[in-house]
Amino acid sequence: MRYMAPISIIFALTIQGCAMERTVSKTADSRACVVNYSTEGDFWTGKQFKTYEDFPKASKASAIDGLVATIASSGYQITSSNKELGIISANQSVSYGQGKTVPLNAIVKENPSGGVRIDLVLSLSGGLTTSADSVQSEFCKFLASVNQSK
Repeated sequence: MRYMAPISIIFALTIQGCAMERTVSKTADSRACVVNYSTEGDFWTGKQFKTYEDFPKASKASAIDGLVATIASSGYQITSSNKELGIISANQSVSYGQGKTVPLNAIVKENPSGGVRIDLVLSLSGGLTTSADSVQSEFCKFLASVNQSK
């Protein structure tokens, strides 16, 4: 019983540290991948990280080709890719958490005025956390690959 109080305090501090919100640093970065970046959810219920960007001169096929190559070379396993539908589904294994995976989806839509819009969504299930800065950086890297594949 005499160890109960110190153990309770350590447990409370540990849980509080795990649930800590990790926000994106405020910068003057005007890239679309940064300006359009958002998050939803929390540590306990799960969290989604999202961004999008319009590419007025890119074709759907070239955008998907650039994204698939960059996503795969970043350690994600492409589970499906469909140029016609404009969807790329990928996931990355999490080394802790009993074999959980983190899904990443890219949606490429043709714009009526020409070019494409690309939406990226990364979903974490409850109990998993990551740095929002690292997700944003990864999203910007993925979208930059489309610029190169015009």
